[in-house]
Amino acid sequence: MNPHRLKAYILLLIVAVIWGIAGPVIKFTLGGFPPLLFLTYRFGLSTLVAVILFAFLGFHFPKD
Repeated sequence: MNPHRLKAYILLLIVAVIWGIAGPVIKFTLGGFPPLLFLTYRFGLSTLVAVILFAFLGFHFPKD
């Protein structure tokens, strides 16, 4: 198997697992947090992860 294809399959599996776990995690956490606070934490954490990944991978937005 091509190494790029294997990497793509592994990443796809990771995304599927995270997506599958999201439902039960949301249901569990909404029992202890108000929905707006939960969404604030959720989007704040995802923004932080995206910024770190963009910086680590050297991603730059086009200037035009």
